[in-house]
Amino acid sequence: PSIGLKSNLGPNGEDLMGRITGNQEVYGSEMNIGQTYYMVAKISKTGGSSSYNQLDLWVNPSAGDSNSPLGTSTGSISFSEFSTVGFRSVNLGSNDRLWVDSLTIATEWEDVVPIPEPSQLVVWLSLFALSLAGFKRRRRISSKV
Repeated sequence: PSIGLKSNLGPNGEDLMGRITGNQEVYGSEMNIGQTYYMVAKISKTGGSSSYNQLDLWVNPSAGDSNSPLGTSTGSISFSEFSTVGFRSVNLGSNDRLWVDSLTIATEWEDVVPIPEPSQLVVWLSLFALSLAGFKRRRRISSKV
């Protein structure tokens, strides 16, 4: 199974790709120089197979995208477990640079695509609303005494 970069080879000139075997490639998006991309690939054993036979690909996914990959590649490979991860640089020019910033291997979607924390504005508004409710309740109790 592979995930990575294949410059302008997708049906619409996409660059980011994934595949389970051979020419069973799925493409994510066209790349822009200087842009950061977050790729997620899920490699599965489907249909009762004892070997891995499906790769799902996401590019820049959000927390709610787990059931909607950009594409799925299927095929047959002859191994049932992983023991190594490698990097390959075929067809890159001498001045090309590709940085891998972070590599995460996990079994749960939430470990790869974290659920976003509430924004500071939401937290601030929630605290403000609670303060107003507390002030109003205190004022009501004070006026009864």
